Amino acid sequence: MQRGGVTENRTQPLKILVIDDNRADVHLLEVVLRQIGVNFEATVFLDGEEALSALPAYARRPAPDFILLDLIMPRVGGLEVLKEIRRMPCFERVPLYVITSSHDPEHRREAESFDRTRFVSKPITLDEIGRLVEGILSDLGYPARFTSSQTKRVSNRAS
Repeated sequence: MQRGGVTENRTQPLKILVIDDNRADVHLLEVVLRQIGVNFEATVFLDGEEALSALPAYARRPAPDFILLDLIMPRVGGLEVLKEIRRMPCFERVPLYVITSSHDPEHRREAESFDRTRFVSKPITLDEIGRLVEGILSDLGYPARFTSSQTKRVSNRAS
Protein backbone atom coordinates (compact mmCIF):
# COMPACT_ATOMS: atom_id res chain seq x y z
CA MET A 1 0.00 0.00 0.00
CA GLN A 2 1.34 3.44 -0.84
CA ARG A 3 1.38 6.25 1.71
CA GLY A 4 -1.37 8.72 0.84
CA GLY A 5 -3.50 8.73 -2.25
CA VAL A 6 -5.15 5.56 -3.52
CA THR A 7 -4.45 2.36 -1.63
CA GLU A 8 -3.24 -0.56 -3.69
CA ASN A 9 -5.53 -3.02 -1.91
CA ARG A 10 -9.16 -1.93 -2.35
CA THR A 11 -10.33 -4.32 0.37
CA GLN A 12 -8.78 -2.00 2.93
CA PRO A 13 -10.99 0.84 4.17
CA LEU A 14 -10.50 4.23 2.58
CA LYS A 15 -8.82 6.34 5.25
CA ILE A 16 -10.15 9.88 5.45
CA LEU A 17 -8.96 12.74 7.63
CA VAL A 18 -11.74 15.32 8.13
CA ILE A 19 -11.08 18.67 9.79
CA ASP A 20 -14.37 20.57 10.01
CA ASP A 21 -16.15 22.28 12.88
CA ASN A 22 -19.61 21.64 11.39
CA ARG A 23 -20.85 18.30 12.75
CA ALA A 24 -23.81 18.29 10.34
CA ASP A 25 -21.48 18.49 7.31
CA VAL A 26 -19.34 15.66 8.71
CA HIS A 27 -22.45 13.55 9.33
CA LEU A 28 -23.80 14.10 5.80
CA LEU A 29 -20.44 13.15 4.31
CA GLU A 30 -20.46 9.90 6.29
CA VAL A 31 -24.08 9.19 5.28
CA VAL A 32 -23.24 9.65 1.59
CA LEU A 33 -20.14 7.44 1.81
CA ARG A 34 -22.13 4.66 3.49
CA GLN A 35 -25.00 5.00 1.02
CA ILE A 36 -22.75 4.51 -1.98
CA GLY A 37 -21.07 1.55 -0.34
CA VAL A 38 -17.62 2.92 0.44
CA ASN A 39 -15.69 1.03 3.09
CA PHE A 40 -14.07 3.89 5.01
CA GLU A 41 -12.55 4.97 8.30
CA ALA A 42 -12.85 8.67 9.07
CA THR A 43 -10.76 10.46 11.66
CA VAL A 44 -12.52 13.71 12.50
CA PHE A 45 -11.17 16.82 14.20
CA LEU A 46 -13.75 19.49 14.99
CA ASP A 47 -11.33 22.43 15.01
CA GLY A 48 -7.93 23.41 13.69
CA GLU A 49 -6.24 23.48 17.07
CA GLU A 50 -7.22 19.87 17.77
CA ALA A 51 -5.98 18.85 14.32
CA LEU A 52 -2.64 20.63 14.69
CA SER A 53 -1.92 18.86 17.96
CA ALA A 54 -2.70 15.45 16.41
CA LEU A 55 -0.88 15.82 13.07
CA PRO A 56 2.61 14.79 14.29
CA ALA A 57 1.29 11.28 15.05
CA TYR A 58 0.83 10.72 11.29
CA ALA A 59 4.61 10.65 10.85
CA ARG A 60 4.48 7.23 12.58
CA ARG A 61 1.42 5.70 10.91
CA PRO A 62 -0.06 5.33 7.42
CA ALA A 63 -1.21 8.59 5.87
CA PRO A 64 -4.88 9.02 5.01
CA ASP A 65 -6.02 8.48 1.42
CA PHE A 66 -7.32 12.05 1.35
CA ILE A 67 -8.01 15.01 3.60
CA LEU A 68 -11.10 17.23 3.78
CA LEU A 69 -10.36 20.57 5.43
CA ASP A 70 -12.79 23.36 6.27
CA LEU A 71 -11.25 26.79 5.86
CA ILE A 72 -13.29 28.83 8.34
CA MET A 73 -13.02 27.37 11.85
CA PRO A 74 -12.75 28.77 15.37
CA ARG A 75 -9.44 28.91 17.29
CA VAL A 76 -7.13 27.95 14.40
CA GLY A 77 -8.21 28.52 10.81
CA GLY A 78 -7.95 26.08 7.94
CA LEU A 79 -5.19 27.96 6.10
CA GLU A 80 -2.88 27.60 9.10
CA VAL A 81 -3.71 23.88 9.30
CA LEU A 82 -3.16 23.55 5.53
CA LYS A 83 0.28 25.14 5.77
CA GLU A 84 1.30 22.76 8.56
CA ILE A 85 -0.02 19.70 6.70
CA ARG A 86 1.92 20.64 3.57
CA ARG A 87 5.13 21.12 5.61
CA MET A 88 4.99 17.49 6.77
CA PRO A 89 6.64 14.90 4.48
CA CYS A 90 4.12 12.20 5.48
CA PHE A 91 1.35 14.22 3.76
CA GLU A 92 3.20 15.25 0.60
CA ARG A 93 1.35 12.77 -1.67
CA VAL A 94 -2.04 13.03 0.04
CA PRO A 95 -4.77 14.85 -1.91
CA LEU A 96 -6.34 17.60 0.16
CA TYR A 97 -9.70 19.23 -0.52
CA VAL A 98 -10.28 22.61 1.09
CA ILE A 99 -14.04 22.73 1.50
CA THR A 100 -15.44 26.08 2.53
CA SER A 101 -18.29 28.51 2.34
CA SER A 102 -15.75 31.30 1.72
CA HIS A 103 -15.84 32.84 -1.72
CA ASP A 104 -12.79 35.03 -1.08
CA PRO A 105 -10.51 34.75 -4.14
CA GLU A 106 -7.45 35.25 -1.92
CA HIS A 107 -8.40 32.17 0.11
CA ARG A 108 -8.71 30.17 -3.10
CA ARG A 109 -5.38 31.42 -4.45
CA GLU A 110 -3.55 30.66 -1.24
CA ALA A 111 -5.08 27.19 -0.83
CA GLU A 112 -4.42 26.19 -4.45
CA SER A 113 -0.80 27.36 -4.25
CA PHE A 114 0.00 24.04 -2.53
CA ASP A 115 0.55 20.85 -4.54
CA ARG A 116 -2.24 18.25 -4.52
CA THR A 117 -4.68 20.74 -2.99
CA ARG A 118 -8.08 21.64 -4.41
CA PHE A 119 -10.47 24.38 -3.35
CA VAL A 120 -14.13 23.38 -3.33
CA SER A 121 -17.10 25.58 -2.42
CA LYS A 122 -18.95 24.01 0.48
CA PRO A 123 -21.97 22.06 -0.73
CA ILE A 124 -25.37 23.21 0.34
CA THR A 125 -27.54 20.36 -0.89
CA LEU A 126 -27.30 16.61 -0.55
CA ASP A 127 -26.93 16.32 -4.35
CA GLU A 128 -23.89 18.61 -4.21
CA ILE A 129 -22.35 16.58 -1.40
CA GLY A 130 -22.94 13.45 -3.49
CA ARG A 131 -21.27 15.00 -6.54
CA LEU A 132 -18.36 16.18 -4.40
CA VAL A 133 -17.83 12.69 -2.97
CA GLU A 134 -18.20 11.18 -6.43
CA GLY A 135 -15.53 13.56 -7.77
CA ILE A 136 -13.11 12.79 -4.95
CA LEU A 137 -13.59 9.05 -5.39
CA SER A 138 -13.09 9.42 -9.13
CA ASP A 139 -9.84 11.35 -8.50
CA LEU A 140 -8.73 8.43 -6.32
CA GLY A 141 -9.58 5.85 -8.97
CA TYR A 142 -12.88 4.60 -7.55
CA PRO A 143 -15.84 4.22 -9.90
CA ALA A 144 -18.45 6.99 -9.66
CA ARG A 145 -21.72 5.49 -8.46
CA PHE A 146 -23.78 8.24 -6.84
CA THR A 147 -27.15 8.66 -8.57
CA SER A 148 -30.20 10.81 -8.00
CA SER A 149 -32.17 7.78 -6.73
CA GLN A 150 -29.46 7.25 -4.10
CA THR A 151 -29.76 10.94 -3.24
CA LYS A 152 -33.44 10.48 -2.42
CA ARG A 153 -32.68 7.50 -0.17
CA VAL A 154 -29.89 9.39 1.58
CA SER A 155 -32.14 12.42 2.00
CA ASN A 156 -34.80 10.32 3.69
CA ARG A 157 -32.23 8.81 6.08
CA ALA A 158 -30.52 12.10 6.84
CA SER A 159 -33.77 13.81 7.86
